[in-house]
Amino acid sequence: MLAQIHHRKLDIMDLEELNGFNHTATRAFHTEIMGHIGRRDWEAMRTESEKFIDGYLSETPSPLCMLTAFLGQAIKTKDRDLRESVLAYTQDQFKRMVGGGADMDAVLGSAWPVMELLHGFMYE
Repeated sequence: MLAQIHHRKLDIMDLEELNGFNHTATRAFHTEIMGHIGRRDWEAMRTESEKFIDGYLSETPSPLCMLTAFLGQAIKTKDRDLRESVLAYTQDQFKRMVGGGADMDAVLGSAWPVMELLHGFMYE
């Protein structure tokens, strides 16, 4: 349900600061992963996420980009420990970011596919 709300909000909100698109590597990472998600190319998603984490994670201005990269590196992996640790970390960070309705509205309005990746973790 949250993934569907996210898609609808993308049409009406532009949160440049939350998305971190003023950072070149962050914007490029977003472009790459959206193509991988569209093709359901999970191996490429993992590779691109790992590359971003290794090279740019400490520089990104977006906490949602960070969560997307962590989720992206573990999606469709058979490594149960990695999946569990990434999901626990994501849950912890999400709780820190979302303190109320306005925060949730901002997260759902973000261009980052956190909800889609969480859905992919559970159902694909």
